[in-house]
Amino acid sequence: MTLPPAAQDAVRLAKSEDMPAWGQIQAQAMQADLQSHLGQVGPQTLALIDPLEIAGTWGQALKNPPSAKHHLLSAISGSQVVGLAAIAPAPKMLFKPKQSPLSEKHADAEIVALEVADWENNLPDASRLVNAVADMLRLSGASRVQIWLAAGASEKIRFFSECGFAPAGLRQGLQVGHESMVQHLWFTDL
Repeated sequence: MTLPPAAQDAVRLAKSEDMPAWGQIQAQAMQADLQSHLGQVGPQTLALIDPLEIAGTWGQALKNPPSAKHHLLSAISGSQVVGLAAIAPAPKMLFKPKQSPLSEKHADAEIVALEVADWENNLPDASRLVNAVADMLRLSGASRVQIWLAAGASEKIRFFSECGFAPAGLRQGLQVGHESMVQHLWFTDL
């Protein structure tokens, strides 16, 4: 018996057996973000993005979460992991940002990672993940969530914008090997 597509597609709490897929999905997303921002990325930098190491790091986070407010979610299509989301309490800002929507009300939560296997063709899985994250955060009492997005990641920026996220007017540099990438902070109210 074949289940209808809706029954085969789900978002659930991550399991240890999901971690190899998490490593692959996040490694591909990191490479795409670097290439969209920098253009050509050196092979030394790409070699630093190791799916096995990423899977191991997420596996440790799954086994020993820093707090009860850290959650890992997997998007499933059929029997395959096709996306991931990690949420945590938003870190405290070290300074009060000027002229930012976050200057008066900081975010309660942060999407540490939200990736799907193929951003251009996998928006339904990304939508399911965002909805599951929002539901989980609302239940926990959070009212504002933030995420850092690579400056050149046009598909992700368009997606999160359509989900109601807006730029917060803050940016940071992310160092990967000898390469540096700019990320912008986006947020939304739940």
